Amino acid sequence: MATPIIKNLDINLNYPTNYLLHLINYPDFFYYVTDAQLPDISLGNVTINTPTFVYNFPGDSIDLSDLTITFLVDESFTNYRHLLNWMFSLKEYNILPNNIQSEMEEEIKRFSKDMLSIADFHVLTNKKNISSTIRFYGVYPSSLSGIAFSSKMGSDALVCDLTLKFTNFEFIDKE
Repeated sequence: MATPIIKNLDINLNYPTNYLLHLINYPDFFYYVTDAQLPDISLGNVTINTPTFVYNFPGDSIDLSDLTITFLVDESFTNYRHLLNWMFSLKEYNILPNNIQSEMEEEIKRFSKDMLSIADFHVLTNKKNISSTIRFYGVYPSSLSGIAFSSKMGSDALVCDLTLKFTNFEFIDKE
């Protein structure tokens, strides 16, 4: 029997979440997702004009839009603060050395290792076991929404919107 992947965070697990985002480079941080928008994918196009017809053929580039999620904010704001700190550290990271190509390539490699992450987006069963996983590579946060506080009767849990940039993704088969 599979073990549920739920980690101990200050989150009311009675709130229905069937998705989980796990940042591999930050093993203690899990984001319980209430809404997600997987990226749009566009294949480039090559157009060849002739005197009588216009021909369209598949291009050689794929354009991926962002991964957008809404996640539950834990009671101590730990998961929100983690993303906030990560974004501030990205802002401070200087990837441009003295415009020397070999140094630039080394800086990009170091930046990718130090500042980017791999993220697993898990689809969970009703028993909170993983049913499928989508893995994103070269992930970093590009947008983090504010948190709306409300003490109205029946108000929902605290949530936050997160937009992630990434370089590639794949579906991971169950073993």
